[in-house]
Amino acid sequence: MQSWPEITDWAEGWKKDAALQRKFTTFILEESPKGAEDGDVKQMRHDGESILQMLQRISAEISAQSNPQDNLKYFEKLNRLFRCGVAPTVENGLFQGHGERGYNVRADSQETNEWYGATTRTTGFDYYHGATLNLHCGFMQTFCPDPGATPGDEQLFPGQLAGLALGHSTPNVLNLMWHSIGKYIFPWAGKSYEKISGRKLSMLLDESDDLAERYPERVHQLKTHIASAPHYALVEKNKAHYWDAEGVYAQHLKNGAWDRGMSDEDKAFWENEAAAHWVDGSNIQDKRIIAADALMRIADMNYRVPDASLQALSESGPSPFARQGYIFLGVDDRESILPMNSGSGNKKKVFQFHYRFPMIGGPVPIGFCLDEIVEIADGLYLGQLIYATALDRPFHSSVDSAEYRYQLFGYFLLLDDAWQYHRLAIGLDTLN
Repeated sequence: MQSWPEITDWAEGWKKDAALQRKFTTFILEESPKGAEDGDVKQMRHDGESILQMLQRISAEISAQSNPQDNLKYFEKLNRLFRCGVAPTVENGLFQGHGERGYNVRADSQETNEWYGATTRTTGFDYYHGATLNLHCGFMQTFCPDPGATPGDEQLFPGQLAGLALGHSTPNVLNLMWHSIGKYIFPWAGKSYEKISGRKLSMLLDESDDLAERYPERVHQLKTHIASAPHYALVEKNKAHYWDAEGVYAQHLKNGAWDRGMSDEDKAFWENEAAAHWVDGSNIQDKRIIAADALMRIADMNYRVPDASLQALSESGPSPFARQGYIFLGVDDRESILPMNSGSGNKKKVFQFHYRFPMIGGPVPIGFCLDEIVEIADGLYLGQLIYATALDRPFHSSVDSAEYRYQLFGYFLLLDDAWQYHRLAIGLDTLN
């Protein structure tokens, strides 16, 4: 890991270090799909500001404008910046940015773990610290388009999700959970990436009609974790041939699962796909989550203590993490699912975080989420928190994304260690 022992004042002292000054003030950008309409976003940064201080100022402006009126029009500066950011890539199974190094850390775990009957070791591990900018309570615009009206409690997004997951009305617990998601997902500390095997990727993208026969233990986990009910419902719908069309990857799964009849040709496809485009992802939480360990193990079937060697690696940085969960699949070279990110005939390329495939699992409301990120400076990523709002439309990869009515719910940041030291010093999205 990199360190900067000579920097004692991370709020302003970075200006005395030529490399950090360049890093903190130089954008990584491409032309917006909307062209000249988005103007020169570099002009947003004031003299003497870092890009992170610029974002802090813009975030404060949005908060002042959108309180009490919550409307996406106040997010236009962030929207423009996102459209000009550059999507990171996957190279040889590794998450790769466009900065000087293109990663925060690169590490292989010293421990081994079991994944569905096979011994595995975490390789190509990288992680980024997380910070929130602004949350757009988009259910107000979605379920109550009349700005003069007020929706009832039963119309709010968390309540809708709870009804789908549990089949009955719920107390305000989920609404309280939603507000903690305002700091995202409990004590959210960022995201980690690692290489994914073709075997694991083929399972997590599988939408076959015999998932319970292919992966009985995994499906049992889905079924017995009530918070994963929307994912388990997809298993049942695939079994019942709810969709007319095949999933995007069906042709490479027809002969069976990896351990149950898959051809050598299909195994080669999955190994190549994993190396060229995908990473295995987790949301990381800091030590505040430990008090809720028992609850989290019930809610999130993927919740776990990180490998000790990887946890120790984070201890040497600015913000250690203590748990991993809310897993996702990261994939590069994708077109944004939000029309607002693209122009006429020009689609915005992004890096996506997929939570929706049935075998991924995870608690409500994460199963309705599909985030997108771009890099805007060396080691600094701007992310869009995106949820489907057509909650009665079950997910399948054959369905046009427009049918799920994906909507922007807010912006977040992923930061490497240098940016994190700076963030903590300036107090952007901290508890102080």
